[in-house]
Order: sequence, then C-alpha cells, then structure tokens
Amino acid sequence: MKTSALAVSIMASLILYGCSSSQPTQGDVIQIDVTKNYPEKEIKLTDIADVSYVRFDAEQDEYLFQGYPVSITANNIVILDSRIGDFYFFTKEGKPKSTFNRRGNGPEEYVNTRNAVYDEENDELFVCENNIIKVYSSAGAYKRTLSLPKKAWIQEIIIYDNNSLIIYDVSVRNDHAVKKLNEITGEQETKENAPPENEDKYLSSIIRVSKTDGSLIEYIDVPENYDIELTVPFQRAEFSGVNFGPSNRMLKHKDGLVLCNQETGVVFLYDNNQSLNPVLEQKPLIETMNPIIYINNFIETRNYQFIEVITLKVDDSIRFPSTHLMRDKQDGSLYRQKTVLDEFKGKEIFISPTRITSTRNAQIGLIQFTLDELKEAYDSNKLSGELKDLVADMDEEENDIYVLLDFK
Repeated sequence: MKTSALAVSIMASLILYGCSSSQPTQGDVIQIDVTKNYPEKEIKLTDIADVSYVRFDAEQDEYLFQGYPVSITANNIVILDSRIGDFYFFTKEGKPKSTFNRRGNGPEEYVNTRNAVYDEENDELFVCENNIIKVYSSAGAYKRTLSLPKKAWIQEIIIYDNNSLIIYDVSVRNDHAVKKLNEITGEQETKENAPPENEDKYLSSIIRVSKTDGSLIEYIDVPENYDIELTVPFQRAEFSGVNFGPSNRMLKHKDGLVLCNQETGVVFLYDNNQSLNPVLEQKPLIETMNPIIYINNFIETRNYQFIEVITLKVDDSIRFPSTHLMRDKQDGSLYRQKTVLDEFKGKEIFISPTRITSTRNAQIGLIQFTLDELKEAYDSNKLSGELKDLVADMDEEENDIYVLLDFK
C-alpha cells in the first residue's frame, strides 16, 4: 500500500507538471533507463567549463590545512577541517584572508561540525551541528544561533535567497527506519526506541527556514519512499555493519534547486518562484530492481546534463559502483562520459553532483588534485602547460591544488 501511495503521489506531480501552462508538458520530463549500457563519448573539460587552478598560499603555517571546501562564493573559498574544527577563508586566487576555530562546549561554540555555508553579502557563516545552526563572521565573531527542533539532524544546507535557507533533515527518514525495524522484529515501542513526538521534529525532510532565527517558512513536499533504504549490510571477519549509498539530496540549479529523494527515482526542480515540478525520472521503477540502481541527482551546463547512477552493492573496496552519464540537451542522446584534461594526461575525471556539492553554486564546479598525485604525474611527464608549471614550483609542504570549473 505504501508503494502504491508513492506511485500516486509521483503521478499526481507529473500530471500537475504537464497541465501547467507556464511549464513544459509531461513529455519533457527526462526519462533515464539506468539499466542500459550507453556508448562512451569523450569530451574535453575545457569544452564545458573555463578552467582555473587554485594554489592555496601556505607561506604562513596556520593556513596549511587537511580539510575540504564547504562553500564557494563570488570572492571566497571556505575550507573546513572537521577533525579539529578550523575554518579557513581564502580568495578565489588562493590568498589567505582569515581563519578561526570556535570549537568548544560554550553557548557560542560548536562541538563538532561537518557542514557549513557562507553568505558573502552579509559576512555570515552558517555552521551546522545536528540540530543547531550557529552563525559567525568570517573572522569568527559569534552572531546568533538558529532555533531548530530538538530531534532535527541537518545533513545538507543551502542558501535559497536573501531571507531563507533550505535544509535536509535526515531524522525524518531515520524515524521511519526505526518504525520499520520495530515492525520487523516485533519489538514493542518504548520511550527509548520510539520516534519523537511531532513538536520535537520536522514533519518533512526538506524544509525552508528563516536565516534570521531558524523559524519554519515552509515544507517542500518532495515525494518519499520509506520502503526503500539506500544501504547494504556487510560482514568482514567478526565485524558487521551497514554501508550507506551516496545521496546528494539538494543541488543548486540556474533556475532554483534540484531536489531528489533518491528512493523514489524522480528528481524535482524547486524554482525561484517556489514551484515544485518533476524534471527527471528513472526507469525501471526502483522498487523492482535487485540490486537497486538509482540516480544520484544531476547537474546541468549549457549543452549537457551530467547524471550519476549508483548501483547499491559493494565489493572488497567498500565502494559503490557508479556510472557517470551525460545527456546531450539538443537531441536527448545519452552517453557514458569520458572527460579529459589536456594538461593532465591519463587523469580520469567525472562531472557528477559532488562537483558542486561543496561550491553551493550551479555555475561553479570543483576538482581536487592531491599533492602526491601531482608530483607523481610530474615525474612521469604526464603534466603540461600551466599545471606543470605550478607543480614544478611547489614545495613538499603545501596544500592540494583545486581546479575551479566555471561551467559554460
């Protein structure tokens, strides 16, 4: 019955989409057969994006980091080292601007964080820690705390407009998983294992909240399928556990946001007018597949859509097999992508949703080249042009090089 309800919900969305006079017809919802073996097509990275290299200046030791970018704006790159709680602010050219660490147990501090987003115009860094969002300046000055439900668990965050954020709360799905587990095991719900009451949690996974105080603005009701879990159990020697499939639920798009609960097999566009419409769906139905194959969202450039397809199984490397597709927007043809960078011979590059996850920008992608792989490629004469010159001048103690992609 739950699956039927889901199908009705998605079909209703498709029908409404097709009946809207201001939107394309239902036939314009992109159909992707995730079981097909598509031909490979090679493209140059420079054909789809303007490429620039960022060498982060680390002449001052305090700007040597082991973190990762969490936000890229018009003039700033923000790095987080989640191990120790350091934030670093650099210019887009890699020049250091500021760094701070507010890790601690005080009311104006964070205990642990893996996610943040920066509002450059107002100099506000929104730092997420489960059900708490604390706001700091780029110099580390505390500004305020956004009030969220006690049982919320914020997994993703994006700035939507001048007044609001959109967040993904994974606790909603976790609550359904607990209920399902209790049903399977026959365990009686207790105060300890029962999901929280409504007043302590959000009622939907994707929520728009105020940037000022965290108050609820609206739920964005993207269809869910709680019968599907993107997990695979594993057993190694005496250790057992669960691997979670990758999921990019929310990505920036030139017309708003693309939102996806991967368990349904449908991707939606939430546009700048707060309208939600399906834009892409997979076939066969996800619940008919074993192993499950699912679309992990997509990003869009002028001529192509780049789509990541995940197979829900693991091998000895504990990595999920993935296929990186690209769709020609002119004729609808689908290909397995082979993206090459002339200045790095033999380097395997894929354009996937993860390229813009950290940039929070539909126009800007990001690729990391580690110092070790660059040195090895240099010694093997695989580098050329500007990239070769950069590596030739690098010391042993430097930050990795990042490639900024300004999509055409």
